[in-house]
Amino acid sequence: TEAAEQAERQGNVEAAVKYYEMAMAADEEDFVFFEDKLGLLYETLGEYGKAVDLFQKVFEDREEGRMALHLGRIYGKLGEMDKAFQWLEKGIKLCRKKSEDGGGPYWKAKVLEGYLEGAKMPGAQGREFWTKGTAYYEREKGAIKGEKGAIGFQIAYGKRFMEEAEKKDGGGASE
Repeated sequence: TEAAEQAERQGNVEAAVKYYEMAMAADEEDFVFFEDKLGLLYETLGEYGKAVDLFQKVFEDREEGRMALHLGRIYGKLGEMDKAFQWLEKGIKLCRKKSEDGGGPYWKAKVLEGYLEGAKMPGAQGREFWTKGTAYYEREKGAIKGEKGAIGFQIAYGKRFMEEAEKKDGGGASE
C-alpha cells in the first residue's frame, strides 16, 4: 500500500492500481483502509465494471455509506439512473445515521455529497436532490464548518450541472 500511495501521489494511476491490486491479492492487513481508493482509481481509468464490483463487495461486507455513494455516482455515469438514485439514497441514509451517531462533520459532508451527486443528474429526481441538498446545507452548515470550503465548491459545481440539465431539457422535467 505504501508503493501504491507513492505512485498515486506522483500521478501514476496505472502503477497505483497495480500496487493496490497486489496488496489486495496478498490480503495485506491494512488494505481494508484502501479499498475505496482502488475503486476510485478504477473509476478514473474508466474501468467502471471493476469499480462497481469492488464497491459492491465492500458494501456487502460492511454496508458503508461511502461505498453506496460511489456506486450511485458510477451508475449515474453509466446512465443507469434508477440504480444511481437508489444507491445515492442508500448512501445518504447510512451517512446520515453515522453523522447522527456522533460521526462529526465528515459524515455530514458525505450526506451533502450524496445529495449533490444526485443533483448533477437530469430530470425531476435531480432537481429534487438539489432542493434537499441545499436545504440540508442550510440546516447543517454550522456543523459542517470544517468542510465548508469543499462543500461550497460542491454546491457551485452541483448548481452548474443543474443549470446545464435545465437547458438541455428546456426547463421541463425529463426522466
